[in-house]
Formats: sequence, C-alpha cells, structure tokens
Amino acid sequence: MRLNFFDIISLLGISQGLLLAFLLSKKHSANHRSNRWLVLLLLLSCILLASRLVLIGTLDLALFQRLSIVEPIIFLYGPLSYHYIRALLQENSSPSKVWREYAFAMGYFLFVGYLNILPFQTFREQWAQGLFLIPFSLIELFALAQNMYYWVITKQFLSIYNETSKHQISYDQGALKFVGISHKSIGVILLFWLIGFVCSNVLGLQNVLFGYNAVWIALSLFIYLIAYFALTQPEIFKVHLLHYSETRSKNHPRLQENEIAQLKSNLDTLMNQQKVFTNNKLTLSILAQHLNTSTNNLSWLLNKVYRTNFYDFINERRIDEFIRRVKNQEHTTQTLLALSLEVGFNSKSTFNKVFKSLKHDTPSNFIKKLPI
Repeated sequence: MRLNFFDIISLLGISQGLLLAFLLSKKHSANHRSNRWLVLLLLLSCILLASRLVLIGTLDLALFQRLSIVEPIIFLYGPLSYHYIRALLQENSSPSKVWREYAFAMGYFLFVGYLNILPFQTFREQWAQGLFLIPFSLIELFALAQNMYYWVITKQFLSIYNETSKHQISYDQGALKFVGISHKSIGVILLFWLIGFVCSNVLGLQNVLFGYNAVWIALSLFIYLIAYFALTQPEIFKVHLLHYSETRSKNHPRLQENEIAQLKSNLDTLMNQQKVFTNNKLTLSILAQHLNTSTNNLSWLLNKVYRTNFYDFINERRIDEFIRRVKNQEHTTQTLLALSLEVGFNSKSTFNKVFKSLKHDTPSNFIKKLPI
C-alpha cells in the first residue's frame, strides 16, 4: 500500500493525538479537571480522523456502512468544547441536562446502528436509489447548527467571563487571550463548513477545500494544537478561577455613609502609601482582605462610588505611578518595560493597551511630549 501526503499527515496526527491524550491524562496540574474534557476531545478526534483516513483512501461502500458508527462524534465536539472552556475558566462549572446536550448524538447513533444491521446488499440498493441522501443531508445540517449554537453560547460565556474578570482581577490572563483566538479559529472552520454545505447541498458544487471531510480533519488537528499548548506551555493556561455566584449577585449590601468614608480612607492609604497595586497578581479578594471587608462591599464601593470596575481602578493607579516615576527621570536608568513591571503590570502588551486607552498615546510618544 502506497501512502500519499494526506495519509502520512493523518497517521502522524492520529499517533500524536493518542500520545497527547496519554500525557495529558497523566499530567497533574491545576487544570486537571479541564484536561479531562480535552483528553476526551483528543480521543474522539483520533477516532474520527482514523475513519476519515480509511474512507478517503478506499471509498468502499461496505466500509462506509461499518465506519458510519463513529459519525455521531460530530455532534459531540460542540458541547465537549464548551464544557472544556467552562472548566478551564470557571471554578463552579458542572454540566447539567446532559441528555439534552447529547440527544442528537444518541439519535444519530441509533440511525447508524440501524444502517449497520442492514444486509449490505439491501444497504447498497437503497444507497443507489438515493434513499439516504436526504437523511444524511439533514443530519449534517443539524450537526452544523448544533456546533454553531455551541460556538455562539461559548462566545456569550467568554464575554460574560471577560466582563466579570474586570471586577475581580487587575491583570490580563493569557488563557483568556488564547481561548479567544482559539474560539475565533473554530468560528472560521465552522464558516468553511457552512460554505461547503451550501455549495454541495444547495448549489450542487463540490469543493475539496470546503468539503465535509476537510473541515472535520482541520477541526481535529486544531484540537491537537490546543492540547499541545496545554501540555508544553502550561503557563498559558494558568487562570484565576472566578466565583460567579458572588460577583453576579444583585443583592450587594449597601454601605452607610460612615462606612463608605472609612472604606475610602483605608483604600486611599493602601493606594497612595502602601501602593498595593504594584502587586501584579492583585485581585479583588486580596484587596478586600487588606481592607478587612468583603468582596461584595469593595465591589459595590468601586461600582457605585468610584463609578469604575476593579480592573480599571487598579490599572489607572499603575499608569499614574508609571508617569510619576518617568517625571522623576527613572526611565533614564531602566527600560520602560522594566518600569511598567515595577508598577504592577504583568506584560508589555497589557501595559501598552491600558496606557493607550487612558492617555490616547503610546508611552514613548507621551514621554517625548513631557516638558523637560
């Protein structure tokens, strides 16, 4: 048997997927719970990729009848990916109504189970008559719709998480940025799938680039890429898990005037004298402990009195401290990056983003405009 380029890539992908799944399952880390979802995605990707490799290489109808038993996997990517991201970013995430999420997969499994018990002669005759054309097209349409649905609710979850994190965390998380890029990439793959579906089922055109097999091979390999980064660069996936029930509660205790005044005074002392904002891992919880108050009280104070969120409140003070040090000529003895890290930023990109947002200019240009 002679292997072509596609066969070699697929075989390498399957072997790498199995290896990544094994290593991730043995890796003990803070992301162990989310890694379990990722391992399951990897194993399913290996199975799907292997079936694609065999079918594309042989185009045998009898083999297609047997291997159709793995096709329900296409209904599992959406919910499993969604739960992986939730487990990675949210502390109190637990799947509910599981039977609803996997109802399509179970229904499709029953259908392909029926196909597998048909005598091959009967299956071939019905296939030749085109009796399976509409059912398979409808199944693909439902699979596309379900995966797009989970893409949309994942986007909504990431939007809520990003907004919630601004009320609890003073720094940008690499995991959130990585997940955002991954989510957009999956969106592109789903768009290709949609185009391919319309071309083949509506326009009657066949396009290898946008074809069903190409899309699922690309999606499987992309899952491998995420797993590779999760294994080799775990620092990307270090996240501060949020407590949603506390942050999103609308029943924040309203402080009395004397309590507000005392809390503001203590907060000003921490900011101006102790400069706690220089802690690049500062969170709402840590600051509340310094103030000997609850996170709800502190969050209410920032939202209702200061009219801001925790992320903006802390980073504004970091920028003010950076400018103060620049005016003291400290930037002449060290780099701007070193200075930004000293005032509490955890990366150059975060510093530049916050600085430009507040001062509407880059740090270097802003410094050039300062009077000497």
